[in-house]
Amino acid sequence: MLNQINQQLGPVIVCALIAAAVLLAVVPHSQAQSKPAAAAPMGQASFSTLDVNQDGSIDKKEAAASAAVAKVFDVADANRDGVLSPAEYAKAATAK
Repeated sequence: MLNQINQQLGPVIVCALIAAAVLLAVVPHSQAQSKPAAAAPMGQASFSTLDVNQDGSIDKKEAAASAAVAKVFDVADANRDGVLSPAEYAKAATAK
């Protein structure tokens, strides 16, 4: 009887494992594509970590949580609107 159950459930388990593997392979890839390039770290702080209020930008108060970001904030704020956009953050993170 146990052998019969194994024969019936075997293909189901294999299909479930394949489906799980496909989801694990696809989901992180699609999420990575939807995040802005600003997810790159500057010092030890990522954009999403610093954007505490999740409004899509980093203001000076939020930037103060990272010495590296606070140090370059005024230069990185290219349009001088008082906040770093994801693009401004990404550009500053990759600048040398």
